[in-house]
Amino acid sequence: VELAKKQGGVEVVENISAPKTATDLTTQATKIRNAKPDAVLMITASTGSGGAFLRKLQQVGLDVPVYGMAGIVQKQILTSGGAAADMLIAPALVNPDDAGPLKELFALMKDNGGVDGFGAVLGANAAASVIEGLKSGATTGAQLRDAMEKIGPIKGFAAGPIRFTPTDHDSWGPETLFPVTVREGKFKNL
Repeated sequence: VELAKKQGGVEVVENISAPKTATDLTTQATKIRNAKPDAVLMITASTGSGGAFLRKLQQVGLDVPVYGMAGIVQKQILTSGGAAADMLIAPALVNPDDAGPLKELFALMKDNGGVDGFGAVLGANAAASVIEGLKSGATTGAQLRDAMEKIGPIKGFAAGPIRFTPTDHDSWGPETLFPVTVREGKFKNL
């Protein structure tokens, strides 16, 4: 809400919340529908509450795109959201239904549990980052951190290179994300 006010260009017509454990989201979905939004921004990584909210939006008759977070792009949202998951558009670190730019990761995971959410991509890239840092000769945690901050882009198993800097230990830049939607119970790359 504050960012929309500060940046302009977007009007927030309603702002709702619910406890993560809420089982009935009728009130929240009805408030959103009654505000007549052009789109909904759903800020949750919980596939259970996210799916329940998508279903409730559909039940109250709202038919607009619902933009989610990268953490929601998991097979569980397809199950918990059912047909209502087709409203979802989200940035993804991985598309569990289509290797897209992550063919190497999908091949690696094929006989090792597969890829059904972002956990595989996080683990694979953490390992790739540590290995690259260790190649510098680092032997302590501080040395490893310093090395990872200096080595520049790391070729991991992401859509783009991962980078660490002295001020950014997240490493997931915009080039590591790509947009997906849901159609007929499967994630589709946009």
